Amino acid sequence: MSYRDTRRLRDIAVAAAAIEQHLARGPVDDGMRDHLAHRYFATAQDVVLRTATDDLPVLQRAVAELLRATAPTPSDVSDGAADPTDSAPSAGV
Repeated sequence: MSYRDTRRLRDIAVAAAAIEQHLARGPVDDGMRDHLAHRYFATAQDVVLRTATDDLPVLQRAVAELLRATAPTPSDVSDGAADPTDSAPSAGV
């Protein structure tokens, strides 16, 4: 996996964690719905909440597994088989 792909997965993980923290503070409110829907009032809060509570944990597990599965092992790095910069952490992660 390229450094760019790894960074994208880590960005997804950070965004998912931010959503999880927001949900820990309380229910999805009208302000969040408004923000997520870009001021289109057709967004159903129950759909947003179900997505965040049901799908978010699945996404987080999938991203974590992909990052684990594609991380170079110490032997890969010493053999020169993997570029250690491919899995360099992105800023803020």
